[in-house]
Amino acid sequence: MKNFSKICYCGESRLIFFNESNESHENNASTASDKNETPQEQKETPITPESVTNAPHTIADVLKATEAILGKDIVWDLPNGADLEKILPQLRSELGELNNVLESRAGLGVQGVRDINKFLEQKGFSIRLDENQANEITISAASVLKLEGEWHGEHAPKKIEEFKLESTKEVPAVKFKKVNSYTIEGHKYPIIELKTFVRPEEGFREGDPVGPVVCVTRFDGDLPGGASGLYSMTSDWIKKLKGKKAEKVNATVPMIDYQKSGDISELLQGSTTGKDGLPAVIDQAIFEHILKMNEKGFLAKAAAAVMMSRGIDISASREVNIDGPFVMWVEQRGVNAFSAYISEDDMKDPGNFQEKND
Repeated sequence: MKNFSKICYCGESRLIFFNESNESHENNASTASDKNETPQEQKETPITPESVTNAPHTIADVLKATEAILGKDIVWDLPNGADLEKILPQLRSELGELNNVLESRAGLGVQGVRDINKFLEQKGFSIRLDENQANEITISAASVLKLEGEWHGEHAPKKIEEFKLESTKEVPAVKFKKVNSYTIEGHKYPIIELKTFVRPEEGFREGDPVGPVVCVTRFDGDLPGGASGLYSMTSDWIKKLKGKKAEKVNATVPMIDYQKSGDISELLQGSTTGKDGLPAVIDQAIFEHILKMNEKGFLAKAAAAVMMSRGIDISASREVNIDGPFVMWVEQRGVNAFSAYISEDDMKDPGNFQEKND
């Protein structure tokens, strides 16, 4: 029987399975001896890392949304999220740059929770707060992020039905022409920059004629620090890219069809005191991330929702092929708004998602 543990990161939940427990390892070794094999000769099935995403500004925004009820400039104590607590001030300072792609709501009481759930449904998310746990003083809030864009015509994107990865697995992909390619110190693979544009009539409240910038690069090895490490790593790469000279290349990038939801463990049992002197404790904190990419463009959506109780006081010259797992991120006005590590399992054709309005 496989043992497993659930590890939750900032906006990310994943299951990690181990082949055997420490207790059963000796039994397996003795079994191998009976078959005239040493433990080293046994072949272990490699575990393919799961995709990981992070959109931390939705977390900062959902906490800010509660200030409509709790009062402005409250201070949060996050016993399970020390790393998140450190970067919250920076995330909050960047929310203004994302005001055309972020939207939030806050509610009070049972009806407030119902309104938040309806808001999430209208925005195309499947997560829901637990209405059965709400009462007349329950505070709830949600923040949703939507980033989208169509590929710039100069890239001449073309769909490839079967693109062979280094692992020999075949996946649908997109071939781009004349894209910018950069190299940075400490990362051996080129970073590909994909330009997009946005049609204001298609849902952006203000609409930028130049859409978000999508960057993609091959990534091998373990992802340090899960979703939090992903955000730190890609933010560091953005800084290193400033002022770098680009090379024009043709690039092939796998399509993406990804969706994941779960608990935001860093926020659970987080607490604050409202301006009315009453404390608030986060009892439920959930997220959902959606990422799709095809030959027409991309869509990145994220939602974070919380429910809290109040109670007793507490404290072109060459080719670049992304032929394996890869990291991508989306910049909106220079802000690292959405990042992802994509494994082979999520390299799928998402279909024509552009025709769906939410």
